[in-house]
Amino acid sequence: MREERKRERGRDVLRRRKRKRKRRRKREGARRQGEEGEGRKKKKKKKKKERRSSCGEGRKKKEKAKKGEKV
Repeated sequence: MREERKRERGRDVLRRRKRKRKRRRKREGARRQGEEGEGRKKKKKKKKKERRSSCGEGRKKKEKAKKGEKV
């Protein structure tokens, strides 16, 4: 019982440490980018239109119907 709890706590500590490291690396990258224009680049958020897949018959039909064309 006690051994198991010990192991669990150890795992939690490792997980926390990993998360901390990741966060720190992200922060450093952002700082570096501000200074030298490099490091971790911020991901650009896609617009609604770009997010949609270009294929898909259903979507094409809907768009045509919206325009008033014959489907």
